[in-house]
Amino acid sequence: MPCVTTMFEGDAESWSLLRDTRRVDQVQVDFRLSLVLDDGTLVVVESPFVATMDGVRISVTPETLEGVGNALVVLHRDLSDLRAFRWDGLRIALADGGLLEVPPGDAYESWQVILPDGSQFIGLPGGAVGTFPARE
Repeated sequence: MPCVTTMFEGDAESWSLLRDTRRVDQVQVDFRLSLVLDDGTLVVVESPFVATMDGVRISVTPETLEGVGNALVVLHRDLSDLRAFRWDGLRIALADGGLLEVPPGDAYESWQVILPDGSQFIGLPGGAVGTFPARE
């Protein structure tokens, strides 16, 4: 299955990966932080990111327990937007105003989103976005 390295039409700078509001059903932690949404969407963050909750910004490193502990507050909260940016990473917006911002990585993939139909969107090193089409 070929990887397509762009998914943006024309001059679009971002693309929403959610059709409507979704709830975070699970938070999984290993060397990365994974969010499983109520429709089966999987959001995986493998690099440091910034979380803003109730107006407080904190840096989170997924591979450290103390860093990820701060991000567990997203469990059972609603996401209002999941947006990939052409050269600027991934933004996960919570319906209550919280925000997770994942910048692009320099050496490896910083994030992945796998939709229920099998479509995959991957934050490539340097900021480009790779896509794999839905399963047939």
